[in-house]
Amino acid sequence: MNALLQLCETLTDTHASGIFRIQGKGAPELLTTRNALPSFEARVHQLHKNGLLRETFEVEKPLVVSEADVHPEGTGKTLVVSPVVTEDHQVLGLFVIASDRAQDDYAEEELDLISILSRQAAMALENVRLYDAQIGTREKLKASQIQLVQSGKLAAVGQLAAGVAHEVNNPLQIILSRVQLLLIRHASEERFTDDLVLIESNVKRVSRIIRSLLDFARHNNEEEEWRSADLVYVVTQTANLMHHLMEKSGIEVQTHLPEGDSPKIHCNVGEIEQVFLNLFLNAHQAMLKGGKLDIELYSDGKKSTARIRDTGEGIPESHLPRIFDPFFTTREEQGGTGLGLSIIHGILKNHKGKITVDSQVGVGTTFTLEFPNYTSEAS
Repeated sequence: MNALLQLCETLTDTHASGIFRIQGKGAPELLTTRNALPSFEARVHQLHKNGLLRETFEVEKPLVVSEADVHPEGTGKTLVVSPVVTEDHQVLGLFVIASDRAQDDYAEEELDLISILSRQAAMALENVRLYDAQIGTREKLKASQIQLVQSGKLAAVGQLAAGVAHEVNNPLQIILSRVQLLLIRHASEERFTDDLVLIESNVKRVSRIIRSLLDFARHNNEEEEWRSADLVYVVTQTANLMHHLMEKSGIEVQTHLPEGDSPKIHCNVGEIEQVFLNLFLNAHQAMLKGGKLDIELYSDGKKSTARIRDTGEGIPESHLPRIFDPFFTTREEQGGTGLGLSIIHGILKNHKGKITVDSQVGVGTTFTLEFPNYTSEAS
C-alpha cells in the first residue's frame, strides 16, 4: 500500500495521501499515510462525522471536498476522497489525497486516474482482509485442536479418578461403619466419643469429596450426552472439588442459591463443569494470599444466571477486550496457556449462552454467565 501512495504522489499533484479501512458503520481507520500531518486523519474523521462521505460511496466515484466544508476555519486546500470498494460493491475503505489545488481544478481524467488507484487499493485491502481471516482461522483451529486434547485429558483424568475413588471408597465405608459402631459401644465414655466424632466427621467429608470426583468422572467422558441438568447441583458439586484448595489459600467461599425450584438447563454436563472449574481455578490464582469468592445463582424463568465474583488482583482495563481471545494470557510465567477463557467462551456459545466480565485492578473480577432455561423443545 505504501508503494501505491508513492505512485499517487508521482502521478498527481498532491502533498499528502492515505488509505483508510472502514468496517461496518465505524469511523475510518487509518492504515497508512505518506507525508501526512496528524491533522490529516482528523480531517477525514470530520468528513465522516459530517456525513460527507455518503455521497462518494453512493456514486462510487472520487469526491473533491474543500477544507472549508470540513471545518468552518478550514483553508482553501482540498481533499480528494475516493471510495475503495470491491467488484460486488462491498465498501472496504477510503483512498484520500490532499493538495493545495482549488476544488474545480481537477480534470475528469485526473479523477479517473484516482479511481484506478482506488481499485488497486481495494485489491490491497482485500488481501489484508483475507490474510487476517486466514490468521484468525488458523488460531481457531489451533485452539480447537488443543481443546480436543484437553477434553481427552479430562476424560482420562475422569477415568483415573473413578478408579481411585472406587478403591478408596470401599475401605472408607468400612472405617466409617466401625467408627459408628464404636460410638454406640462407648456412648457414655466422653474421652472416646469426642475423638470418634471427629474421625466420623472427617471420614464423611472424604466420602463427599469422593462422590464429587465420581460425578465429575461420570460427566467428563467422550460419550456424555446433552440433557436437562440442575445448574445448582452442577455448580455446587464443582465448587466442592475446590473446597480444600480454597480453604488452604485462605479464601472464603459464599454461595447464594435461588429460592424454590432449582433452574434446569439443557447442556453437556461435563462441559459446564469444565466452565465452572476453570473459573474457580482462575479465581484461586487471583487470590493466592486469601480473599473472598461469591457464587450467586438465580433464574428469571427464561434464563439462568451464574455470577462468580472474586476479590483478587483484577484485570487491567486494556486487557479486558482480549481475555476471551485464544492464547492471550497475562500468566505465561506461571504456565498459563491463554486457552481457559477462550474455551469457556466457546462452550457458552455452543450452549446458546453468553459470558461477560467486569473487573477492576485491586478490587476483583466478576464473571456473569447466562444460560437459556430448559424447555422440552430443547431436547
